[in-house]
Order: sequence, then structure tokens, then C-alpha cells
Amino acid sequence: MYRFILPLILVFVHNAQGGTPKSNYETLSGLARESAHLTGRYLAEKRIDTSGLMISDHPAQVLVRNAMVALPGFHFSMNGTKSTRVEIEIADLAIRYFRYSESQDSLVREAQILTKGIVQTPTEPMSPLPVCTKILRDTIARADILAIENPGYSFTKANVPEPEKGLLSEIAEPLVLFTVAAISVLLLFSIRSQ
Repeated sequence: MYRFILPLILVFVHNAQGGTPKSNYETLSGLARESAHLTGRYLAEKRIDTSGLMISDHPAQVLVRNAMVALPGFHFSMNGTKSTRVEIEIADLAIRYFRYSESQDSLVREAQILTKGIVQTPTEPMSPLPVCTKILRDTIARADILAIENPGYSFTKANVPEPEKGLLSEIAEPLVLFTVAAISVLLLFSIRSQ
């Protein structure tokens, strides 16, 4: 009986401490949904419920397309033959990592979206869509990077900054290397002169 209690306690403690953070794919999907809802509200105000949909080339364009298609009450055609057309440009939809100054084992994760676009209707040749810009930041452990990135999607990955070098690595490591080199040269010349 006791052997079942310990794993339950460990699971509870792990979940209470937050566990693994939300994956980069989920985070970016949430931002894409927010962009789609903003566009959907604008289209509803214009009384547009059916249109063609064009999305600019971007590694994460599938997220924006899925979010737009999932909007309730709207029907989008991907072939662009409709007389009403929505064109969305994804200027930015990415993950970035930055050093966290308080800890070498942590990073600041930043997820950002920037979308803009236009709507073309038979009565109104071109009107701008509302610009969606949002940045989410949280702190993650370096050890969680493999768990939150998805190798199948390049847009879920980002460059991981190296930890800052401390006093030991800034001064002691070069000093040790210089000392080893000096001793090697000294031994080489002393053995050669004998």
C-alpha cells in the first residue's frame, strides 16, 4: 500500500510546482486564435460571413489558417475565387529565448504574433484588417526546452542563448590554460637542454 502513496505524492508535488510549461506549439496556437478572433469580430461588423482566404507564406501559417477556419459562423474558401477575399499577412509568429538574469538554469521565453491584412469586397475594393500584435513572456527551465519544442515544426524552435560566464570561467579558465602552456614550454626547453 505504501509503495502506491509515494508516486502519488510525487505526482502531486510535480503538478503543484507547475510541472512542464505549456508547449511552444500550444502557446503559438493560442496567439493565432487571438488573431483570428480579432479578425472575426471585424468581419462580423462588416457583415462578412463567407469569403476567400489567403494567408502569406510563413512556417506557422497552418496555425493561423486553422484558427480562421475554426471561427464559428464563418465560411472560408482557400482557392480565392470568391468575390470577397480576406488576405492575412503574418509578419511575425515565433518563439524566442533570452537569458534570465536571476538564474543560469532558466530562460525567458517570448512568444510573439504580428498579423495584418486587407479585406476586398465587391462594394469596397480594399479595407485594412485590424493589426494583431501580442507578446507573451514567461520563465522556463533550460531542462524543459526539449519537452516544449516540437521537432516536427520548425517554428516551435529557437536559438537557446548560452549561460552567462561567471568569474571562474572568465578569469580562472584562461589563467589555467596559460599556466599549462607556460609549464609545457618550460618543460620542453629544460628537457632539450639536458
